[in-house]
Amino acid sequence: MYYSLYDNKGTWKGYINAAGVTSAKGPQGAWLKINKPVTIERKGYTIWANIDTFSHKKGNTTGIYKKKYQAQGQYHHFSGATYYSLYDKNGTWKGYLNSNATK
Repeated sequence: MYYSLYDNKGTWKGYINAAGVTSAKGPQGAWLKINKPVTIERKGYTIWANIDTFSHKKGNTTGIYKKKYQAQGQYHHFSGATYYSLYDKNGTWKGYLNSNATK
């Protein structure tokens, strides 16, 4: 089976073998495990409670600038951005953050 592939602007990109992709349940894409330490390097980025509809903000990065977190997973959103699922040193989930805010 093959899928007809489009980008986030509706431009057709071609066909792709269904065995070569993971089907996502929404625009956030499929969860990918990474377990990567990250440092917050940009102020003012929104921390989200969800990234399928961006309907609930948990806060922003201004108050946690230069702090270290663990990105346990990532999503490649349909918008083109990558979002990390962040946890603090105690294993408490903090939310989803655009990877551009981290190093």
